Amino acid sequence: MLHLLVQPNGVVEVKRGESPQVQQVRPDDVEDIWRQEVAANPNLIAAVKTHPQAPYENMVDVLDALHQAGAERISLQLLEEG
Repeated sequence: MLHLLVQPNGVVEVKRGESPQVQQVRPDDVEDIWRQEVAANPNLIAAVKTHPQAPYENMVDVLDALHQAGAERISLQLLEEG
């Protein structure tokens, strides 16, 4: 699972599987990251989670990048405040 947390400031936090490491990237970087990760794991799922304060456009930018990369398995969630 490739976790993509869309933040209100436009940053996307990328977390790979159960790894505690988080990489902060721009939405433009998501396409290349997906291509690299799915090459290593063809069954990969993109889990896009959006902060409630994040503009809708930020989530759309991430989804567009995944679409451009050919991602077919995408899970969408809205993070709860708290």
